[in-house]
Amino acid sequence: MGFLFGDELFDGLILDSSQFVIADFAVAAYLPYASQAQFPLGNYANIRMWYGRMETLPAWQQSAPKM
Repeated sequence: MGFLFGDELFDGLILDSSQFVIADFAVAAYLPYASQAQFPLGNYANIRMWYGRMETLPAWQQSAPKM
C-alpha cells in the first residue's frame, strides 16, 4: 500500500470526506509538528488543503498546540 495521503490516493478516502470523523482528528494531531519532524508534505496539496479545513474548526483552534 502506498503512502495513505498521497494525492493520487487521498481523493475519496474517509479522511477527505465532507464531514470530519475521529480518524481525521487522530491523523491531524500529528500535523502541527510536521515542520519540526520534517514530514515531506510539500508535494501533497490535498493534505495541506485537508489540514487547512481542520484548522478552521473552532474546536481544533481551541485545542491545537500553539506552535
